[in-house]
Amino acid sequence: MKIRGLNIFFEGGHFSLSGKLAVNIFWLHNILYISTMALKVIKRIQFFFLVTIFLFGFLQDFVCQESNDGKHIPGAPCKNYKKNIALERNGDGKVLNGNGNIATSYTTQATGLNYTIGSVVIEQRSIGVSSSLPPPGILQPAPIIISGIPAVATILKAFLYCDASGNGIPITATLTNPGGGSGNFPMTIIGQDVDKCWGGIGFSATYSYRADVTSIVSSNGTYSVSGLPVHPPDTSNDVDGASLFIIYKDTTQSFMGAIVLADGAHVSTGLSIADNISGFDVNFVNTNAAAFILISDLQKIGNTALSLNGSADTLFTASDDWWNFLSSPTTVSMGQTVSAFTVANSGDCFNVVIEGLYFHNCCISTNSINIVDKNEFKVFPSPFLEKICVSMAELEQIKEVVFYNSMGEVVKRGKFNSSFCEINTAEFPNGSYVLLIITNQNVYSRKIIKN
Repeated sequence: MKIRGLNIFFEGGHFSLSGKLAVNIFWLHNILYISTMALKVIKRIQFFFLVTIFLFGFLQDFVCQESNDGKHIPGAPCKNYKKNIALERNGDGKVLNGNGNIATSYTTQATGLNYTIGSVVIEQRSIGVSSSLPPPGILQPAPIIISGIPAVATILKAFLYCDASGNGIPITATLTNPGGGSGNFPMTIIGQDVDKCWGGIGFSATYSYRADVTSIVSSNGTYSVSGLPVHPPDTSNDVDGASLFIIYKDTTQSFMGAIVLADGAHVSTGLSIADNISGFDVNFVNTNAAAFILISDLQKIGNTALSLNGSADTLFTASDDWWNFLSSPTTVSMGQTVSAFTVANSGDCFNVVIEGLYFHNCCISTNSINIVDKNEFKVFPSPFLEKICVSMAELEQIKEVVFYNSMGEVVKRGKFNSSFCEINTAEFPNGSYVLLIITNQNVYSRKIIKN
């Protein structure tokens, strides 16, 4: 049979082709065959490439997280290794969503409004891991010491906070007050994020918790907390620390105070992190303000650089203790609706649990002042003349002191970063003053007299 350009022969049960079209079909067949083989090779190369990336990442994680021979400290980022945090977080980070984010959860303002906080380190997972880490925490029931609440105060709100390296296990905390009253409080997970570089010994993620414990809080004294999981004996969860955050109203004071409390879980694995807290509106002129932050899992690996509401500060290496609360003087403006916080420590992994603001106006009454335990701080001499000294209890750092005259006007202020300070008062006229002391843990006031 003959077709244009193609001769077809049938002989012995087989077909054969000849002619120009036969040649073209031959080359087309070869081209298709070569293309098919090339595609198979490309697919095999892609598969090999993906397997190589997977094994490289797996081995890198394994080496970084499992090594404990001095090349890597558990809880710290691996050298030259940054995880893609954006791909590992849960949630999209917005107001009232604390997943990989800090978001406003409570705001209020009132005359005489103030706050105090007490904390305790709980963690146990570091035992036997590395001698360079801070000492492990206190066994439970663990004490939380509260001071600074005036005898005439009304407790508006009290929260118990903690965070844990682990898997999000449900936690019910038991809190006992100084009078012996006790209550069990289921804690809410307020945020979750990636592991704080403890995956090599079995911890998969980071969770922050909060419970409203207002019903059990009434005064200063030693509270105790228990029921928080630690490793050992829990093999998958270990709480870093716990804080009792108390907001109260001093009914004898006439100044207007306000607080913005934001919380969640925002983990850094060696990267700088930033949060913008919102959900508030500063609606009165204020003369004194402080920004505060609660950070977990710092391990004495370099200083931590902070910017709290735009005010620069530093959490020094020597202060690192698994569960750190810091308050720093700042400026809050009328009409402000957003506050920016940044934290950076390239050598450490950590979790931010709380960020917030406290501010009040100038009208502090000199008729009544906060009543605090004498052992908490000393102001001397009394009456004072050319100078006055302030000495705080151990571990409490003075950040700022402010002097008010009997008209509620600021006459002098000074910033410090120590447990003791001396202020020259030679220029002060004789009379009564109120001394406001802002520390890394509390805000105090004391009536003083110059003769």
